[in-house]
Amino acid sequence: MKCIHCGEDTNYKARSISRRCQRCQHPFAFEPKSERVGTAPLADGLFHRAIQEVSEEGKLQYTERQLWFALSRRLVKRQTPSPSALGCFSVLAFMGAAIALALGTGQFWIILVAIPLAFVGLAKIPAFSRPPTQESPLPFPEFQRLAARWKQTHGPLTQLAAVQRPSLPDRAADSDLTAYSFDRVVVTERADLAAMLVANRFHFENNCAILSLDGYPAGMADTIMTMLRRNPVLKVFAIHDASVAGCLMARTLRGPNWFPDANVQILDLGLRPKHAQALKLLVTRGQPQALSEELRATLTQEEAAWLEAGNSAELSALRPSRLMRALYQGFARANQIEAAGDDGIVGMGPGFIWIGDPTSHVYASDSFG
Repeated sequence: MKCIHCGEDTNYKARSISRRCQRCQHPFAFEPKSERVGTAPLADGLFHRAIQEVSEEGKLQYTERQLWFALSRRLVKRQTPSPSALGCFSVLAFMGAAIALALGTGQFWIILVAIPLAFVGLAKIPAFSRPPTQESPLPFPEFQRLAARWKQTHGPLTQLAAVQRPSLPDRAADSDLTAYSFDRVVVTERADLAAMLVANRFHFENNCAILSLDGYPAGMADTIMTMLRRNPVLKVFAIHDASVAGCLMARTLRGPNWFPDANVQILDLGLRPKHAQALKLLVTRGQPQALSEELRATLTQEEAAWLEAGNSAELSALRPSRLMRALYQGFARANQIEAAGDDGIVGMGPGFIWIGDPTSHVYASDSFG
């Protein structure tokens, strides 16, 4: 196993004695010979590459769950092939041997016999491919235990975004905030994603406010809401999971506690079930549930069936760079809607569909970024 600090490859015999790199003597957090997630071996290098992936080589901050998903994706790819996969390889190997024998002996009737036999064999083997949606092989509490061991061995995760009160310009003290306004606000389902966007300075670069349904930023959310309600041309961008609650988030934001003014446009940039399936995101499987008619009216039959089966997919399954790119593109499409100057679907920018009464200005993204 290679040391993530000096690159030295330490064999099992050497590291089993001290569990340290034989060159720099830095300890290892994991032992791939004895520690596995499913059938995938767990090594320091695997965890380190997940960190590098989610942080874009240390350039971006990320949430704990985003790192969990990054590690989970790598573990899924390293699972040992199933018996059905080995069966596929066996059938293909048989076909290859038959062709080689036919070419060597000139008896091409062998191929004519082998081809039907190969098709019969493949027909009896379940399809060998990663399913369109798949669960993480690593439960989140177990990931947290592994992350704690990583930090104990290698130090803190310096790019992990902390859920805390963001800093504001000196002129924008709480008592003066209501004197200012933004034309856009991004509302997330959970505080950790809002904190990640703030940590990556998304709000400064796009001159927008960032809030979450569960109260981010603590102690300031009500003041910011007062400021935002002063703007009659405000655009609200909702980002959320592909879940029952997430797909109803735009309706929640139209409620009396958020933005009931019909002049305020609400644009749903969150995940829908079809986005989760198209992106092959890892899913959470829960109990089957019935959908309200209000929600069902905003979904295709396939999407409704996916949610009713108890499936959901988190926005955190996307890397920070991917999520922010989707927001940038959503902002651009929102400008197209504004340029159209039409309250109906005609002339609306590409990529959005209505999810409710056109007079409410509520749109949903038809594609994710």
